[in-house]
Amino acid sequence: MGRGLVAVLVAGAVFGAVYGSAASLGGLTVGTMGADSAQVTSCDADGVDASFEVGWGGAQPVISAVNVSGIADACLDHSIAVVLTAGGQPVGLGRTTVGVGVRNNNAAHVVLAPQPAAKVVDGIAIVIQ
Repeated sequence: MGRGLVAVLVAGAVFGAVYGSAASLGGLTVGTMGADSAQVTSCDADGVDASFEVGWGGAQPVISAVNVSGIADACLDHSIAVVLTAGGQPVGLGRTTVGVGVRNNNAAHVVLAPQPAAKVVDGIAIVIQ
């Protein structure tokens, strides 16, 4: 993932809020990824839910993955990216493809690299493209 793309994702991270987006945002097009503090035209009009998987890294808990659920059927087989932030800086990144679940409650298990310390994470951005 290029630094410019990460900067766009981080700039749009909303603390505690999670939105899926895939269309345009300002000068961005469908061919690029973007995030913002408000939902934009996308394959999922009502947003998604996220939960953290916590493991151990040395002597402290780390976030090893993010489970994203409540994804609309229109997003099946789309790419999904997750960026966790601490103080506005990216600390955990992951990408996968939206998989089939229950009707309009599809999910994605996004493994993070690196796996940030759970206590430092204060933001999340989720982008479905």
